[in-house]
Amino acid sequence: GAENVYDFSLGNPSVEPPEEVKQAMMDVIQEVDPGTLHGYMSNSGFEDVRDRIADHLNRSFDTHFTRDHIIIGGRRQARKRKRFVAESLTGKIRF
Repeated sequence: GAENVYDFSLGNPSVEPPEEVKQAMMDVIQEVDPGTLHGYMSNSGFEDVRDRIADHLNRSFDTHFTRDHIIIGGRRQARKRKRFVAESLTGKIRF
């Protein structure tokens, strides 16, 4: 029913979150390392996500990727890394 529908499109919700949500938030605050919780991820993306992508590719295509082969980022990072790799291969490295 309507009591189970939450509108998250508003910046300031006017209803209290369910107790389960409050408890989940407290669990995260109490159990997750503060550096992990509030820190930046690796420039290549979250390591656990990169591990799962590598595992999926290896199972699907009989490859041997590791997280070190996987880069997750936005378009700007991808362009910069592509240019760096291309320039590295040609011996012309610019910063």
